[in-house]
Amino acid sequence: MAMWIQAQQLQGEALHQMQALYGQHFPIEVRHYLAQWIECQLWDSVELDNQAEEAKAKRLLDNLVAELQKKAQLQGGEDGFLLKIKLGHYANQLKSTYDRCPLELVRCIKHILHSEQRLVQEATNASTSSGVQAMDSLSQRHQQINQAFEELRLATQETENELRKLQHSQEYFIIQYQENLRIQAQLSSLSSLPPAERAQRETTLQTKRATVEAWLTREASTLQKYRLDLSEQHQKTLALLRKQQTLILDEELIQWKRRQQLAGNGGPHEGGLDVLQSWCEKLADLIWQNRQQIRRCEHLTQQLPLPGPMEELLSKLNADITDIISALVTSTFIIEKQPPQVLKTQTKFAATVRLLVGGKLNVHMNPPQVKAVIVSEQQAKALLKNKSTHSESSGEILNNNCVMEYHQATGTLSAHFRNMSLKRIKRSDRRGAESVTEEKFTVLFESQFSVGGNELVFHVKTLSLPVVVIVHGSQDNNATATVLWDNAFAEPGRVPFIVPDKVQWPQLCEALDMKYKAEMHSGRGLSEDNMVFLAQKAFTSSSNNPGDFGNITISWAQFNRESLPGRNFTFWQWFDGVVELMKKHLKPHWNDGAILGFVNKQQAQDMLLSKPNGTFLLRFSDSEIGGITIAWVAENPNKAGERLVWNLLPYTTKDFSIRSLADRISDLNHLLFLYPDRPKGEVFAKYYTPPLSKAVDGYVKPQIKQVVPEFTTPNPEPSGGTPTFMDQTASPSVSHPNNFGVYPSMFRYYQNVCTFSYSSVWWDWPRWEREIDWMALNGINLPLAFTGQEALWQEVYRALGLNQSEIEEFFSGPAFLAWNRMGNVFKFGGPLPQSWHVNQLYLQFKILERMRSFGMIPVLPAFSGNIPKGILRLYPEANVTRLGPWAHFNCSFSCSYILDPRDPLFLQIGSLYLSQVVKQFGTDHIYNTDTFNEMTPPSSDPTYLSAVSRSVFASMTAVDPQAIWLMQGWLFFSDAAFWKPAQIQALLHGVPLGRMIVLDLFAETEPIFSYTESFYGQPFIWCMLQNFGGNSGFFGTVESINSGPFKALHFPNSTLVGIGMTPEGIEQNPVTYELMSELAWRKEPVNLSKWASLYAVRRYGSTQENLTAAWRLLFASIYNCTVPHYRNHNHSPLVRRPSFRMNTDLWYDPADLYKAWKLIIEAAPSLMSKETFRYDLVDVTRQVLQVLTTIFYQDIANAFQNQKLPELLTAGGVLVYDLLPELNRLLSSDRNFLLGTWLERARSLALDEKEAQLYDMNARNQLTLWGPSGEILDYASKEWGGLMEDYYAQRWALFVHKLVECLDSGRPFKQDTFNQAVFQVEKGFIYNGRRYPTKPQGDTYEIAHRIFLKYYPQALKRL
Repeated sequence: MAMWIQAQQLQGEALHQMQALYGQHFPIEVRHYLAQWIECQLWDSVELDNQAEEAKAKRLLDNLVAELQKKAQLQGGEDGFLLKIKLGHYANQLKSTYDRCPLELVRCIKHILHSEQRLVQEATNASTSSGVQAMDSLSQRHQQINQAFEELRLATQETENELRKLQHSQEYFIIQYQENLRIQAQLSSLSSLPPAERAQRETTLQTKRATVEAWLTREASTLQKYRLDLSEQHQKTLALLRKQQTLILDEELIQWKRRQQLAGNGGPHEGGLDVLQSWCEKLADLIWQNRQQIRRCEHLTQQLPLPGPMEELLSKLNADITDIISALVTSTFIIEKQPPQVLKTQTKFAATVRLLVGGKLNVHMNPPQVKAVIVSEQQAKALLKNKSTHSESSGEILNNNCVMEYHQATGTLSAHFRNMSLKRIKRSDRRGAESVTEEKFTVLFESQFSVGGNELVFHVKTLSLPVVVIVHGSQDNNATATVLWDNAFAEPGRVPFIVPDKVQWPQLCEALDMKYKAEMHSGRGLSEDNMVFLAQKAFTSSSNNPGDFGNITISWAQFNRESLPGRNFTFWQWFDGVVELMKKHLKPHWNDGAILGFVNKQQAQDMLLSKPNGTFLLRFSDSEIGGITIAWVAENPNKAGERLVWNLLPYTTKDFSIRSLADRISDLNHLLFLYPDRPKGEVFAKYYTPPLSKAVDGYVKPQIKQVVPEFTTPNPEPSGGTPTFMDQTASPSVSHPNNFGVYPSMFRYYQNVCTFSYSSVWWDWPRWEREIDWMALNGINLPLAFTGQEALWQEVYRALGLNQSEIEEFFSGPAFLAWNRMGNVFKFGGPLPQSWHVNQLYLQFKILERMRSFGMIPVLPAFSGNIPKGILRLYPEANVTRLGPWAHFNCSFSCSYILDPRDPLFLQIGSLYLSQVVKQFGTDHIYNTDTFNEMTPPSSDPTYLSAVSRSVFASMTAVDPQAIWLMQGWLFFSDAAFWKPAQIQALLHGVPLGRMIVLDLFAETEPIFSYTESFYGQPFIWCMLQNFGGNSGFFGTVESINSGPFKALHFPNSTLVGIGMTPEGIEQNPVTYELMSELAWRKEPVNLSKWASLYAVRRYGSTQENLTAAWRLLFASIYNCTVPHYRNHNHSPLVRRPSFRMNTDLWYDPADLYKAWKLIIEAAPSLMSKETFRYDLVDVTRQVLQVLTTIFYQDIANAFQNQKLPELLTAGGVLVYDLLPELNRLLSSDRNFLLGTWLERARSLALDEKEAQLYDMNARNQLTLWGPSGEILDYASKEWGGLMEDYYAQRWALFVHKLVECLDSGRPFKQDTFNQAVFQVEKGFIYNGRRYPTKPQGDTYEIAHRIFLKYYPQALKRL
C-alpha cells in the first residue's frame, strides 16, 4: 500500500500520467480500495510469455474478483450503497474482460505497478537533486546503452578468447589421447616378440602409458572445468544481452512507437530509426557471435564427450540464445510508415515495413515477401494470444504483397507498399451504442524468412496502429475522433484496442491542442481561455475559472457520441469543423492573431459593447459546424441611441471558396476596427484580392460583392461578395428564417416491400451496410426500413393477450414475411424462431443508425388491419372480414383476417404498434402500410373507402401528429377492375392532401398518375419497378425510364415529389439502376446511345470500342422493351416447368444479343481482372444460353409432334447433356451466381440444426415451388450455379425422358401425369440436404470462350 500512498502525492504531469494508467480496462477505484492486497501479490512471478502460467494468472484474477466482491459487501449505510453497486459492477466487468485472457490482467497490473514506481522514483529524484533534473536524460540514456554495448563486446571477446584456449587445450588433449591409443596398440603387438625383449619393451610402454593416462585424467578434469566456466560466462553474457535487449526493445522502441502514435494526432515526428537500427544491429551481431560460440562449444563437446552436465547446459544455452534472437527479430519487424488510420475503401494507400536487423543478418540474400491483411480487433487479440489466425481477415486488400528490398547506402531492409487499396471490409457485431466509425481494425503485416543458411526460420508479424474503415467521406469526421482518442490515450502493452472510456479534461486539452497546432502549422495553439471555452461547451458549464475543470473527467460519449445540448452534433464534430474551416481558409488569420474564435455570443456582446461602433471580432459559430461569424457593435437603426451587437449569419467553407474572409471584411464598410482597436486594413489589407485589370477586348469582368442591406453604405472601391441575407431582431444575434415545406425538393425512394423477402431476407450486417452505402452513393434519401417488425408485433400481440401458439400460427417463415405483412399468407414456412426476432431487431437498429447517419429518412411500418385469428378469441365482437384465397393458396395458409379500420379496435392496435415502432426505432414521420394489396375490398362504396383511409391515417397521427402515410399504388393496377376513378379518389382523399405520398410503383410501364389527375392532388413518386420475383434475365425499358419522370414532372398540375426504384428483387440488371439513379440529378432526359457508351467506360475503365458498341446494341434492343403493358417476369422455358404451352416470345431481336456477346467475348482477355466485366461476361453468356434453350425447346416440341425420335434425341441430348451443364459451370465460376451463397446465408442465421433446416427449406421453396404444392411455381426463379444443375436441368431431363418414352411406346404425352412426376423432382430438391459451394469454381473466361466457340455458330444459324 506504501506505493499507492506515494502515488497519490504526485502532482502536475506525473499525476496526469499516473491517472492515465487507469480506465475501463482497470478502474482506478479498484486500485484504491484494494491497494494493499494488490501490492502484496506476486505479479512478477507470472511469466507472461508462458501459456503454462495461465492457471496461475486465472487464480490471481479469481482472487481479485473475490476481494472486490468482499469489499463491496462490507459497504453499508446510505453513503456506501452506490459504492457497493460500483465495486460489484467492477468485479463483474473484470471477470468478463479477462476471464478468457487472465495473463492480460497480469500484464496490465504489472505495467501499472512498474509505471507508478517509476513515476514516484522520478518525482523523488526531482525533489532531492535538481542537478539530476537538469541533466540531459536522453543523452544519459544513450550513454548508458552504449556503455552496456561496450561491456557486452568485452564479455563476448573474453568468451571468444576462452573458447580458443579451450579449443587448443582440447586439440592437445586429443593428440595425447591418440598417443595413448598408439601405446595401447604397441602393447598389444608385443606378443610376437621373444620373451626377453617383450618384457623390456612392455615395462617401458607400461610406464609411458601410465604417465599419459594420468595426464589425460587430470586434463579431462581441467577441460570440463574450462567448459563449465565458459558456460557460466555465456550465461552471464546472455543475461546482459537480455537486459540490453529489453532496454532497447521494451523501452526505446516502445517509446518510438508511442511517438509515432502521437504523431498521428499532430505530435512531433517520431524521429528516425537510424539510432535504433544501429543498436539492434549491434545486438544482432553480439547475439550471433555468442550463438556461434555456443555452437562451437557444442561441437567440441560432441568431438570429445566427457562425463558431466555439459550437454544439458549447452542445450539450455542454445535454447536461450535462440529465444533472444527470436525476440530481437520478431520485435524489430516494425511499421516505419503507418497506413492511414482513417482508411477509406476503394482508395489507394501506402505503408512501409522495416526489419531493423535484416541487413546485419543477411536476410536480403533471399528477399522475403511481406503480406498485408486487415484484421478486426478480436482477431488482433487472438494474434497477441498466439491463437491461430491462419487465413483469417476482415476484408480484402488489393496489391497486398511486397518483396523486401535492401538499400545498400542506408543498410535498411524494407518493403514499400505503394498502391494498396481496401476493396471490401467485413465488420464485426458492435457493442451497444458503438457506431461503425468506432470500430477499429488493424493492418497485419507478416512475412517468413530464414537466417544463417536456413538454421533459423522466422514467421514475423506486426500490427499497425488501429485504423477506422470508412466508405464515404462523410464518415471521416467521426472516424478521426476515434483515432485521436485512441492515439492520445492508448497504453503500452494494452489488449487491442482498449482505451479508457473517460479521461481527465486536461489530458484531452493536451490532445486537442496538439491536433490544432499541427493543423495550423503554427506555434499558436489553444490558450487557457480557449480551453475554458471548450470546457464550457463540453460540460454545459458557465464557469470561467480554469481550475474548476482540472479534475473533471470527460467520457468518450461526451466527446463524440452524445450530441451537445440543443444541437444535432457532438463536441468533437463541432471542434473538427472549426479545424477544417481554419486549415482550409483561415490559417494565416489565426496565426496573425486576428481570430479570437473561441468566444460565445454573450462574451462577444460584453466585449464589444465597451468599444466604439464598428468594432468587430471573429468568433466560431455555436450552432453550425465549421462556421465562423462576424460580431460587431453598431447603432440600432430602428431605435435612436441604442447600441446593439450584431452577428452575421455564419460563413462556412463553401462561402470562402467563393470569396475570401479578408475580401468579405473589406466589402463591409461598417466594420472599422478589429477588436480591441486595430484598424481592419492594418490586419487584413495584405490579404485583399488586387483590383481587377482594365477591360480587355471591350469586355469588363464582373465582380462579386458582399452586402448586408441594413448596413450598406456607398463604397468607392468595387470589390465584392455574394449577398448574405439576415433577419434583424432585438437580440444580439441575427439569423436567417427557415422556410421548409413538408417535402424536400426531391425524394429519391428505394425498395419494394417484396425486396425484403426476395433479396435481403438472409442478409447479415456487412451486406446491409454495403447496400446502405450503395444507397448513399446513389443519392437515395427515402429508403424502406421494414426489418425486425415481427419482434415488435410479437410484443403487441402478447400485450393484447394472445398466447405464443396463436402468434406462431400467424407469422410465416422468413422467406415469405413480405406477404404475411401484406395480409396475403400466414403460417407457411414458420414458425419464426425467437432467435430470428432478436437477430432482425438488432439488424434494424444498425440499419436505421447507418441510414440516418447519411441523412436518409427511413420509412417505417404501420398497421394495415391484418390480424392473427387469435384476436377473434379476445375480441369476438370485432368487425373482422375473412378474405378469400390468395394466389392459388388454400385457406390453411391464406384467407387472412382483416380488421375493419372503422372498428375502434383498429385504432387501439394500430396506435399500440406504432408507439412501439417510435419507441424502439425513433421516427422521421413517414410510415408505410398497404391496406388492400392484391385483395379486393369488401365494398366499393366511396364513403366506405374514404372512411378506411381516414381511420388508417388516424391510427398514425394518434401516435405521431406529424405522420405522413406512404402507400404503394400497386393495388390500383393489380385490381383495375375494382379501382375506378371514384374509388381511387375516395381512398386518397380520406387523408388530408399532402399527408400521403403514393408510390406510382410500375410507372415505367403502367403509370397511374396519368389517368388519376396526378393522384387527385396527393404527392406521388414516379417509380421504376423493373423486376418481378428477383428473376435473372436481361430486361429494361430505358426509353420509358429516360422520359417518364420528366413527363410526370411536366404533367398538368403535377404533384410529383420524387422518383424511386421499387424492384421486387435486386442484384440483376445493374445498368437500369445506374440510369434511374442518375436521372434524379438530370433536368432533362439523357442521350441514351451516348449514355450507354459512357456507361461502358465507367463500368470497366476501358475505352474499347467493342464494349461501347456492345452496350449500344443492348440498350437499343434487350434493354428497350416497348411492348405495351409488358411485365418483366422471366417466362423463358429455361426456368419454367416444361410443357407444350410455354411462352417463347421475345421483345427484342436475338441477333443484337449475339452481336453484343461476340463483342464482349473479343474484349475479354484484357479485362478479366475487372469484377464488373467478369459479371457481365457471365450474364450476357447466360442470357444467350437462355435464348438457345428456347430454341432447343422448340426443336424438341417439333420433333415430338412430328414423331421424329432421332431429332428429339439430338435436341434433347444437346440441351440436357451439354448446354445446361455448361451453363451450370459458367454460373458456378462467379460468386454472384451461386445458389450456395443464398442457402449458406440462410443457414448462418440459425442457432441450431433445426433452425438451419427451417431456413434452408424457406430459401429453397421460395426459389422453386413458392408454396407447399407449387402455388406460385417458379415466380422467383433464379439462374444460379447449383440450382441449374439440381433443379432446372433435372426437370428438363425428365421431360425429354418422358417424351422419348411416349414416342417409343406410342402413348400420348399427358401434362398432368408429368406434373405429378416432376413435382417429386421439385420437392426432392427442396429436401435434398446438399450443401452447395459458396466460392466460385473454374475459369470464367475459359468456360465462356468454350461456350462461345461451341454455340455462337449455332445461334447465328437459328436467326
